Amino acid sequence: MKNIFTLFLLASIFIGCEIDNSTQPEKDTTSPNIYITSPTNNGIVLDSTIIVVDASDNIAVDKVEFYIDGNLVSTRSTTPWQYNWNVVNLSPNTTHTILAKAYDAANNIGNPATITITVHITPTSDGIVAYFPFNGNAYDESGNGNNSTVNGATLTTDRFGNNNKAYFFNRLDNYIQTNYDLKIQNGNTFSFACWFKTDNTQISGIYLGCGLGSSHVGFGHYTSTRKLWANCRNGTISDVSGNTVLSNNTWYLAVFVINGLNIQFYLNGTSDGSGSFSVGADPSSTGRIGSRDDNWNIFGGVLDDIRIYNRILTLQEIQSLYHEGGW
Repeated sequence: MKNIFTLFLLASIFIGCEIDNSTQPEKDTTSPNIYITSPTNNGIVLDSTIIVVDASDNIAVDKVEFYIDGNLVSTRSTTPWQYNWNVVNLSPNTTHTILAKAYDAANNIGNPATITITVHITPTSDGIVAYFPFNGNAYDESGNGNNSTVNGATLTTDRFGNNNKAYFFNRLDNYIQTNYDLKIQNGNTFSFACWFKTDNTQISGIYLGCGLGSSHVGFGHYTSTRKLWANCRNGTISDVSGNTVLSNNTWYLAVFVINGLNIQFYLNGTSDGSGSFSVGADPSSTGRIGSRDDNWNIFGGVLDDIRIYNRILTLQEIQSLYHEGGW
């Protein structure tokens, strides 16, 4: 009887163990889901953007990894699942890939979420002296109060097709008077940028100039070459030209970077030649948009988005000017 009881007890223990084993949780094999909710695929980002993802799991998401162009840039183990991406040091108008991965505690990895975006960089305001976007007027929007006076030039359509967002100059007597002092001399640096489109009759023209007679400064393009051109006179005349032959009825961005007596030309965001003046000049008058004080080589066509900086712009900054607005 005692042996029967012992066998019964052992059988009960064995059956109990079997029951306990059958209630152990199954291994988690379900992968998380992940989606990039911002920015949108094939969208545009400016300066910096917050990459936001929606991640979920049958139990819980353990971490999310963020990759830019295949490089791991951030890992987050707590919500919100997002990464603040600063793009100001990237080249403007470049395409990049954003990828996000989600993991759970069992190290299951969901299918990565991937999008492609284009980076646009807002043009710099560092060192800007005057900015004339011609938004229905000739006001300076740099915050420095260098407003201008319109003399004959008329509002017209800009390069994006927006009405009353640029000024047309008739090549006869139109100009816009600024109060900015232009001078070329050792120790003085500045950059001048403008969008322009010449009309069918235009053979030469000044985008920005000042002075007259024996003392003047001018930036534009020249008659015989139809290339970007800069002119400086202080008794002696000194000219420097760019490389590209320009076409009528075509929008261009011209940037003139002056470092003492040296000048670098940029056209549509790329280098277009350089040179040096043999003399400097410090005219007594302030600058004009569209001509010089003596109305020499008055511009014919459309000018827009004029910026003057008190420093040398970098190539990346110049490219951001060219690609502004998605151009």
